[in-house]
Amino acid sequence: MEESAALWEDAQPSHEPATPIDCSESIYTVPSAMGSGYQREIQLQPGVELCIFNRTYRDLTLHLPESPHPVQFMVHLAGIIDSGDFLYQDSDWGYIGGSGIQRPVDSFFPRSQRNVGIDIHLQPEVLAQFLGHLLGNYRPS
Repeated sequence: MEESAALWEDAQPSHEPATPIDCSESIYTVPSAMGSGYQREIQLQPGVELCIFNRTYRDLTLHLPESPHPVQFMVHLAGIIDSGDFLYQDSDWGYIGGSGIQRPVDSFFPRSQRNVGIDIHLQPEVLAQFLGHLLGNYRPS
């Protein structure tokens, strides 16, 4: 089992920003110890991050330690994440969670299986603003 953060430590953004808007975007190549592919992270606005991923793993179990966790919306177009009794996700099942402390979790990614999808992270106060506008009761300070 591998520590997820340790494997991603060596990943460097694979392109230099060409325009000021590019400074809010990073593209990372999946470390060869994990498999192949990329993930593209885009800061859409303060407190809102979009991650587009297209990764093919080796038989790999990643350990994610306890950590602060924003609100997360994840949708898979292809592939499986099997986190035992915590989460099983594939193209039929999305995920909404977070906004607190993420308990430690081990996630298994089957060999040679392409994992494609999007992940949106929101800070809780941004989600409250979005929902407040929808419900008609948000007043900016």
